[in-house]
Amino acid sequence: MRRHFPFFEIAGEPYEVGRSHGEQLRDGIHRQLEETLDVARREGGLSRQQALDWAMEQLPKVEALGGPAWIDELRGLADGARISLAEAAALQVRPGTGFMPEGCTSLAVSCDASATGLPLGAQNRDLVPAYRGRMCVLLLRPRGRAALLMHSVPGELGGVGINEHGVAVFANSLWPKAGRNW
Repeated sequence: MRRHFPFFEIAGEPYEVGRSHGEQLRDGIHRQLEETLDVARREGGLSRQQALDWAMEQLPKVEALGGPAWIDELRGLADGARISLAEAAALQVRPGTGFMPEGCTSLAVSCDASATGLPLGAQNRDLVPAYRGRMCVLLLRPRGRAALLMHSVPGELGGVGINEHGVAVFANSLWPKAGRNW
């Protein structure tokens, strides 16, 4: 039994980061893609083409959130993994689901509540056992942007992690405990 997740360090312009991610994790990306499209069929009643069309319709929203660098990285991912841009987009937006079947837990502690006086943030990933064999840890060093260490599903551009400035990236929302103004 494997005791750790495979580790990959990737650097360069956004397109290069995506291409290297796609090349190095190609097998896992193909497995993840087939599962994603199968869920779109089972849970959303979408054919493969309908799911891919819907994923492509989301690209303007993805670009609005992350800028053109995300689209460049996505194009690189598609080229490196030898999949279409629509398939790479589907890995990000999970067509037909409208929800994540897993239940991750996030927590945060404000500066005044921590023993060190520093804010803390953490998240686990409550993923089904099938994911264990394909998860990895990525250290991304995109040129001109903050480095990011993340726990990722192959093909996922925004996993759970932390950037070089200490900003945590969560896959779900944080809410304050009732009665506290944090």
